[in-house]
Amino acid sequence: MKRRTIVFVWIVACISVIGIFFTIKSFSPIKAAEQPNDQIKIDSFAEADLDQATVVLTIGDTKKQNVILQTEGIQEVDKKLINSGIDSGFDGKITVEETEAKNRKKLRIENGTKPLILSFPVKKEKASTQGKIRLMGDAEENVAEKSIAFAEASKVNESIETQDLNTPPTKQSRALTRDATTPPVDSLPLLEVFRAPIGTGPELINDGKVLRVTKNTGSQIGAIWSQKKINLKKDFHLKSYLYLGNQGAKAGDGITFTLQNDPRMATSPTSVIGSSGMGLGAYYGGRSGNPYVQRGLSIEFDTYFNNGSSNRMDREVGENGKKGHVAFVTPSTQNNSYTGQHHSWILSPEYLSNDTWRTLDVLWDSATQTLSYTLSGVGSDSYRIPDLNAKFGGTEVYWGFTGSTGGSYEENAIAITQLPGDVEQTAQIENLTQNSQAQETIAAKKNDTLKLKDTIVFDGNSIMSTDGTKMRVNLAEGLSYKADSLVLDGVKIPESSIQQVNNQLILSNLSFSRADFPYELSLEATVTSNESDVQLKSTFDYLSSADEVVSSSNPVVANIPLVKGTVTIHYVDENKVDLATPKIINQKVGTSYDETPITIADYLYDRTEGNASDTVQETVQDVYFYYKKAKANLTVQFLDESGAELHDAIVKEKTIGEKIDLTKDQDVKDAITNVLAKRYLLENSGRPTNETTVQISADGAKATYTFQGTLSIYSGPTEINFGSHEVSWKGTKDANPTYDQPLIIWDNRKTLDNWKLSVKLEDELSMPNNPEHVLNGVLSYQTATDKKTLSVDAQEVLQTKHEASGQYNVSNKTWGPDKQGLRLDVPSGAVKLIGDYETTLIWRVEEAY
Repeated sequence: MKRRTIVFVWIVACISVIGIFFTIKSFSPIKAAEQPNDQIKIDSFAEADLDQATVVLTIGDTKKQNVILQTEGIQEVDKKLINSGIDSGFDGKITVEETEAKNRKKLRIENGTKPLILSFPVKKEKASTQGKIRLMGDAEENVAEKSIAFAEASKVNESIETQDLNTPPTKQSRALTRDATTPPVDSLPLLEVFRAPIGTGPELINDGKVLRVTKNTGSQIGAIWSQKKINLKKDFHLKSYLYLGNQGAKAGDGITFTLQNDPRMATSPTSVIGSSGMGLGAYYGGRSGNPYVQRGLSIEFDTYFNNGSSNRMDREVGENGKKGHVAFVTPSTQNNSYTGQHHSWILSPEYLSNDTWRTLDVLWDSATQTLSYTLSGVGSDSYRIPDLNAKFGGTEVYWGFTGSTGGSYEENAIAITQLPGDVEQTAQIENLTQNSQAQETIAAKKNDTLKLKDTIVFDGNSIMSTDGTKMRVNLAEGLSYKADSLVLDGVKIPESSIQQVNNQLILSNLSFSRADFPYELSLEATVTSNESDVQLKSTFDYLSSADEVVSSSNPVVANIPLVKGTVTIHYVDENKVDLATPKIINQKVGTSYDETPITIADYLYDRTEGNASDTVQETVQDVYFYYKKAKANLTVQFLDESGAELHDAIVKEKTIGEKIDLTKDQDVKDAITNVLAKRYLLENSGRPTNETTVQISADGAKATYTFQGTLSIYSGPTEINFGSHEVSWKGTKDANPTYDQPLIIWDNRKTLDNWKLSVKLEDELSMPNNPEHVLNGVLSYQTATDKKTLSVDAQEVLQTKHEASGQYNVSNKTWGPDKQGLRLDVPSGAVKLIGDYETTLIWRVEEAY
């Protein structure tokens, strides 16, 4: 399937046509090879080291493919070696995986639209005379195979002299052996880049994609210059492949990359060329009238050692085994001096003319005014120009190549993948939601849709690299890319061609084929930022195939103005009544807040309504912390004077802050009644001081009733009967009366001290119906020591103490005819009238002091 190409054609006077082409390579797969065997192939090329060769793998289909690389008779090819040999033009991804066998590596290739060219040196195993490279598919079927006879590696082109064995072999980074007409990558078309060539050598071949500076013949000289100048106030990067023939030690003379502002370019540009031979088409040759390029600076790739009497400028460099050197040189009338013409140089560790395409990168750093180069297999160097006006007479220069051959010769060629030149980017932004005009800064707010666009204009020499060019959109944090909105010059870019890493959008597989025309890249984004009073800055980067930033746009800014919001924190009870002053948060929208309940006396936090942790919004926000009355226990105790419990404590859950009147609590009243029934006294002093207003606090509340023990008559006879007796002249005595219930003394006092019992008669013994008949002095009480006659006056009859709290049964313990107690003793003649005689006894118990 062919690539889709959008072609714009502008016809002027039906004669000249200027075409501008733009291609998005990922719109369709890479064009298939004409023959199946062209999809995967293996080449090997000899090296001067008899034990070493260079292997070049070409894999055409790189969209998605797994290949097993297996070697035999060859030292291990490790992952690092493979990765370093990937050609810079490859635009996909390759992953090298180890297997159990050291001579096997698995290559996973994906997302490529160009062929993969992979080159790496191999060395034979000690016992081997030849090796083998095999490529297999997933099923281990052979897809390509190549045998390498190391013994034949010495059969290098006959023009190459034997290398100095004391010089160690130098690994060439991505240097591929081919002829001058077959560069290792698809290079840029140069037909409109250069002016007409000067001299006999320069010509464009391969459909204008390769510049051959000299053919493989002698006595040539040539120069070729760019159509337009480049601005040295800006950086540039020339990426190319350089071929210096296959003549080895017999090569000559070389070529230069030259920057120049020769004043003759304005009047007679075809005269801007240097001398032949040693002059390399740029320098003064040493003879009167020899030309040179004025106001210039060259990087020379010199394959011939000039050490004669008339061509002696290389004496300061040294012969270097005729391998050649690379140096910075200023073209001038002094170029044939013995010394001082090479600003700095690198001696090549191998023949520059060894049938090899080498990567050549030339970079200009405008900040430091430094020109530098890197040539694979040779190395890197740089040269600083302190004063551009002194060197070039200005800040804009032409660039180009010069070369020459003499009695020695070589074929010299250049294939360019990235041209130096100026890139201008102008970015703008507009607010589609608010219908604002496109400008560098606009106002926006959350959820607005913005359109960002970058206008890219190249000068006449600025053609983007063909080997995997990229654009990068650096979206500000707070902007979200709107899918399917990326458009380049009116053509929507499919999402499959866009890689998004965080807020960067990387557009791979782009190619710009012509300049002098504005390209417009645009996309839409949504404002997602919750913040305010911020500037969201975005930029566009124009990248090289190595992901280097070639140019950046001005920043475009979405200005989010300061917006404040209010969050009210309420502290309420279950009826939403405020318990504390609400907290007001008035902050910038997007500010984070994190609130927690506060402590409120007598209340406990219950639940939250609203977002206690969030960001401030434009709309009013309310957060409610609900509280409920806290509960605590009320404990009522009933104790005696010693602290002993007289009744189970009453424990009730009450609301904190509540006031309780114990006199109205039925449970408390019942408990008091119960204790009083146990012959205890409750004086006012024993009641809680706050009996009617017990305050419930967070720790609860406690109230204590303290009861006093009593000394009392627990029970006593209601009737004491001495029985019936006959009146006798001898009188009547009785020491054992009967009684209906015992006389018991109760003592539950704290101390159980001594007590005394006394008794008295309410009246003397008499007849109820004839109260005038009285028996005086006939009743007595036998104590432990004596007998006391009872009268209306109280007399102590017993003194003792309780051994334990409770009852003391006086009648059981002390009464009886042989013990103590009441006695009846009626003398003879005292009874005047027969009948029933009665009286009332009054018992009294009290503490004995």
